[in-house]
Amino acid sequence: MTEDILQRLPATLELITLALILAFSIALPLGMVTALRPGTLTDRIASAYGMLAGAMPDFWWALFLVFVLFGQLHIVPAPIGRLDLALIPPPQVTGFYTVDSILDGDWPALWSSLAHLALPAFTLAFVYAGPILKMARSTMSQALLGNYIQYARASGLPRHVVAGYALRNALLPVITMTGITYGYLIGGAVLIEQIFAWGGLGQYAVQAITSSDYMAVSGVVLATTVFSLLVYLAVDLLYLAVDPRIQY
Repeated sequence: MTEDILQRLPATLELITLALILAFSIALPLGMVTALRPGTLTDRIASAYGMLAGAMPDFWWALFLVFVLFGQLHIVPAPIGRLDLALIPPPQVTGFYTVDSILDGDWPALWSSLAHLALPAFTLAFVYAGPILKMARSTMSQALLGNYIQYARASGLPRHVVAGYALRNALLPVITMTGITYGYLIGGAVLIEQIFAWGGLGQYAVQAITSSDYMAVSGVVLATTVFSLLVYLAVDLLYLAVDPRIQY
């Protein structure tokens, strides 16, 4: 059981880590722009996107994107796992096919792993960037109303400097939401892993449940719990890095 979990865990971590990086990269800049320019076309589009992303579950978007991008347009590989069937996985060092392919110098495996990783990671990022975007916009809007921001504007500071001051004070709730999302995705990407035959921890948990392997189920629950605790610890450490006043 332990060996199976350790073998499958990197596949899930690779998927959700890239998805979270994409989600954060989309949500934070968009949240800043919409807070700085409320009521504009960008703000309305971002609001519509936030509602659309949360209105339907991730597996619906996954099936829709597979149908369109693979079934109709043929611009992404088939959802058959992490690598093309004709390729041999690189020697396991980290368990991340992208990293291990680079370490092994196996460039065909690298491009194949990136191609297979793109659609499931984008699906998760598209769905879970919505809550991060809403949090970023809300906290940034509140920060821009602070007295120190009004004073900075009255002092004639450039717009990007003022935005930087507001962002640092608005960043803590965004980090919290991102950490919660990351902890959730370790077990919340189960259906995405099933659709793309990913072979990660979520798919292993489904197989364990259907075969009534309660020891394996308990192992998955323990692994996800430990991972969530480590994520929340990292969030607390990021708090100190962003706002050193917290330690006092």
